[in-house]
Parts: sequence; C-alpha cells; structure tokens
Amino acid sequence: MNESGEIEFVAVSRNIDNRKRAEALLKESEKKLLESNANKDKFFSIISHDLKSPFNGILGITKMLVSDYDELTSDEIKEMVQILSTSSVKVFDLLQDLLEWARTQTGRMEYQFKSIDFYDTSIKITDLLKTSAQNKNIFLKNGVKENFIVYVDEKAADGSR
Repeated sequence: MNESGEIEFVAVSRNIDNRKRAEALLKESEKKLLESNANKDKFFSIISHDLKSPFNGILGITKMLVSDYDELTSDEIKEMVQILSTSSVKVFDLLQDLLEWARTQTGRMEYQFKSIDFYDTSIKITDLLKTSAQNKNIFLKNGVKENFIVYVDEKAADGSR
C-alpha cells in the first residue's frame, strides 16, 4: 500500500513462446534419437544373424576337413575347399555391404539409381544362404520371378561398392 492507501503491485511479463518452441523441438529430437537407436539395435541384430549363418557353414566344413581329412577323397576335399572359397567371398561381400550402409548413415555416399532385374540379385542371396541351409537340412526356394525390375543403386545392389 502506498501513502494514500492504494494497493500497488509490480508485474513482470515475459514471452516464453521461444522457450516453448525450443522445448518442443528438443522433445521431438529426443524421440527421433530414440527411434534411430532402436533401428540401429535392430539392424545390428539382423546383421549379426546374417553373418552368423555363413560363418556356421564355413566352420562346419572346416571342422569336417580337420576331423575327416584322412578319410576324404581328393574330390571331396576339393569340393569343400570350393564351398569355403565361395562362402568366404559371400561373407566378405556382406561385410562390404555393412561398410556401405555405414557410409549412408554418415552421409558420405552418393547414389546412382537405375532399373535392374532383382531376380539376379535374389539368386545371389539364395546362394549365400545355401550352405548354411543345407547343413540344417533346409530347402531354399527362390520365389522371385524373372524380369522383376526394381529401381536401385546398382553398385550397392551387386556389392561392388
């Protein structure tokens, strides 16, 4: 109260719109980061599984070569070594693809899209899994039809990047 008996008060007003927008952006950024981390966790789980399958095939064949070497014919050994070679190349290609994916995530890759027949790629994928499937008595069937055209970065699709 002042001397004349009137009530006085002081008010401070601030515009907090900018702060509210910043908080909203921060919450949205946090949400995207959590989604991104969940996607990466899922991706690494898939990659681990995809690497484990061909390595199991390689390990199984090398185990047979070591334990049964003296009983194996020269042709059997040659066939196993050929399978090891093919499987090793396929695992290497898978690792190359993983490195390419890492480049895409850091924005260091340029894309060159074009139309390709996905049937050819599906044959390569089936071949990659064939050894592991055979070791587990699993039959693989490729259901992709010939002339199934997709629009992709061909170098990434054929593993040459």
